Amino acid sequence: MNGRVIIVGANQASLTLAEFLGKGGLDVCVYEKEKRENVSYDWHDDMHPSVFDKVGIPMPDSSIYFPKGDWSFVSPDAGSVTRIYQDKEKVDLSIERRKLNDYLYNRARQYAQFYYETPVSGVITEGDKVTGVKLHDGTKISADLVVDVSGAQSVCRSSLPESLRIQRQTNKGDLFKAYRAFVNRTPGVPAPELHTNKAYLKHLGEAGISWCIWDKPSDTVNVLVGRIDELKKQDLDIAYKALREDNPIIGDDVVRGGIMCTIPVRRPISKMVADGYALLGDSAFMTIPMLGSGMASGIVASKILSEVILQPCGEPFSVENLYRYQVRFMREMGARFSGVEMLKNWLLSAPSDKVAFLFNAGVMSEEDLKVSCVGELIRLTPVSMIQKAIKGRKQLPLLIKLSMLLMRIDKQIKIAENIPDKYDEDKFVDWQKKYSKAFGTEI
Repeated sequence: MNGRVIIVGANQASLTLAEFLGKGGLDVCVYEKEKRENVSYDWHDDMHPSVFDKVGIPMPDSSIYFPKGDWSFVSPDAGSVTRIYQDKEKVDLSIERRKLNDYLYNRARQYAQFYYETPVSGVITEGDKVTGVKLHDGTKISADLVVDVSGAQSVCRSSLPESLRIQRQTNKGDLFKAYRAFVNRTPGVPAPELHTNKAYLKHLGEAGISWCIWDKPSDTVNVLVGRIDELKKQDLDIAYKALREDNPIIGDDVVRGGIMCTIPVRRPISKMVADGYALLGDSAFMTIPMLGSGMASGIVASKILSEVILQPCGEPFSVENLYRYQVRFMREMGARFSGVEMLKNWLLSAPSDKVAFLFNAGVMSEEDLKVSCVGELIRLTPVSMIQKAIKGRKQLPLLIKLSMLLMRIDKQIKIAENIPDKYDEDKFVDWQKKYSKAFGTEI
């Protein structure tokens, strides 16, 4: 196959895509604004090992990952701590992001050209077709396809013409602002035996989470404080102090990290493609909304996109062909993520005492939390409904609201899965409006 593909960004999804497309005979160029050694966060994140087998990439060396511990969720009033014992076959690996990047880069560099420290400032368009990119120094480079993997606040996406009906800017509630640091374990303080991975929901009554995780292999403490949209320094200081009081293992010295980051925590974007253009990874909001984890979904999506391009139905870089990628992603995981966002939004907006009751009374069960953490949805069976009704009888109006929410979530997932099979502008716009309606936005 002939054609030039420009990939903007050099993260895990980008590198995977570059390898696949380069192997397929395309001329692939990757542009990244950072130095190669600085791409990706300098810490580990979670991903299930089955992802490598799913996309056909060998597992990297075991030195760059370790099995993740079970989460323990602390209710907003700290009245209960619920530990979820994840099924063995579903346990994630904590993978070092930069080391994974190195592994994927060493595979992809055989098939693609890489330009680090070369920021892109936007895309070039002719009418409704993307024809290339403009570099920060003003240089224009043409391409048959631009794949935007430059992050949630993408300069490429923001430069698109409005006529494409692709959301250009983020909305309120789309982003999670977080401080993350890896610190030493306080000398003389023993490591926790049971609750090694503690997550605080609506920590201190705020719309967000905090966590304290003991990383056994390195004997460091992984600390995060995050809030939706904004994290003020005074709020960070208060939350961090509260974490230290509850977790005396948190030491004084930052080993690595210690920075603010921005993570998308919303449903996938309603339109991922146009003529000569495709969104991938965080640029398309592919993270699990409950926790902001997106490595796995981005890598799987890169495999889907490569198959759509290399096995085209018609012109490979047309919106009609690229649209098949969005349909597959939405039906495989994106539809489910849109439902998870609805649950996340409800939990963060509900009064803290109401959310605390759901946890303390056992209405929000270990199983409910287990499935939500991996991007799956809570399902109510007749038996589980009876069990929740018994546990939540003191707050029946709240339980009714939760039940109605779960029904709306199920409806949202069905809407998302019902994306039109083939690209038809009128039918797609109609679906796009239905998909976004539950979140108060048109696109």
